[in-house]
Amino acid sequence: MHGVIALTGPANLSAAVWLRDLEDLHTFITWDLAPLSITSIDTVLVGRAVKRPGHAPAGQ
Repeated sequence: MHGVIALTGPANLSAAVWLRDLEDLHTFITWDLAPLSITSIDTVLVGRAVKRPGHAPAGQ
């Protein structure tokens, strides 16, 4: 699942992706983002998503 929004300021694009592991993250960066001529990125790893679009929290 991918979520992308446009921003202003020092960053002009934000993407939220849910991936199985670090290998999938590497593949996403090198195969999906690199062809777009993106020259730098910042990544934030989240160990567990409590709420995300389209998914109910556990137990509901």
